[in-house]
Amino acid sequence: MLVKLSTDKNITEVAAALPVSAQANRFGVMQVHNLKETMAKKGVEFTHECLVFEVCQPQQAKEVLERNMSISTMLPAESPSMRRKVKLFWLR
Repeated sequence: MLVKLSTDKNITEVAAALPVSAQANRFGVMQVHNLKETMAKKGVEFTHECLVFEVCQPQQAKEVLERNMSISTMLPAESPSMRRKVKLFWLR
């Protein structure tokens, strides 16, 4: 399922607010991938601002993995944040 939320925050504000919000909900941000920067390093021009946040709730991950280790290919959960025209969207 794709959930699309919008915010009036800019991408820098979202990047600063996400770890605080994640921690308040017992999640942690493991990694942030800046797709524009990553593609530039590979010689690919990508004009959109897009950050991908890897988030994990360790207790939930443990429970799921104890039931089915095949789920490990889907962890950690990723939540991209991208700017499209004027609005910033958060997908989860």
